[in-house]
Amino acid sequence: LACTLGEWWYTSKKYDKVVETMNECAQEHLVDGNEIGAANDLHLIGCAERELKNYEKAIEAFKEARSLFKRNKEVIHVARCDQKIAHCYTELGDAESALAAAQKAVDVFTTAHDHRRLTYASFELGKAQVLSGEVDEGLNTLERVLDIAADAEPKDFEFIVAIERRIAGILHAEGRSDEASEIERRITAISEILED
Repeated sequence: LACTLGEWWYTSKKYDKVVETMNECAQEHLVDGNEIGAANDLHLIGCAERELKNYEKAIEAFKEARSLFKRNKEVIHVARCDQKIAHCYTELGDAESALAAAQKAVDVFTTAHDHRRLTYASFELGKAQVLSGEVDEGLNTLERVLDIAADAEPKDFEFIVAIERRIAGILHAEGRSDEASEIERRITAISEILED
């Protein structure tokens, strides 16, 4: 019941409550010897901490979850942790760690032919590439991700807008403001719909 409550708190965007509730769940699962249950709890804690922008705490939770998933040979779940760890390192400005984590996730999802997760992991890889100074390579990665996301059905417009915004930000930083402004103008209509 507590785990269900924690998931409900997450859906309700009460992220501090998620951390509080799921910490208890993780400890109970570990006492019971249910490592997968504990790993899932820790993964959700990491997601909540990430939403709260507590990136160090999020990384700690994702690494604990990753360790438990790895011990139980849950390959896809390990890669899901790596993808989220990459996101956190990018937000913290640690390009080297972000690149390493993102590449691991991309490798697993590529091998598993998990195209949906590969798209999200590639987004993290592109951001990490730009952060590490590989701007052209990062832009190419992000544009490939955008093409895949735009072709997908149903379309995840929030994800598409996030990719476009990231590309626009990079173009501004590269002195290509005309191209960036065109992207920003174009996605305004979608952003307005999503906000309503």
